[in-house]
Amino acid sequence: MTTTVPGIYERLGIRRIINAAGPVTRLGGKRIAPEVAAAMAEAAQSHVQIDELHERASHVLAEATGAEAGLITSGAGWPAAGDGRLHRRDGPAQDG
Repeated sequence: MTTTVPGIYERLGIRRIINAAGPVTRLGGKRIAPEVAAAMAEAAQSHVQIDELHERASHVLAEATGAEAGLITSGAGWPAAGDGRLHRRDGPAQDG
């Protein structure tokens, strides 16, 4: 007989759902890729200067995207104008 160890949501008494809406924040966002989860677990074992980490991440994002700089956020959705358009800091909202 195999015994299954309850997962975190079962231990908290929270029911799982089937997400047919895509990566929606209120439904838990997007699942993390295994290699990202592994990198997060590794990073959680050390302390670093957060400003140094942000600076390096900005350079990595700029290289990957061709942008002048980058900024990692907690990911709570698109910066929408409320009417489906994206806001830009340096100009008017754009159609998404």
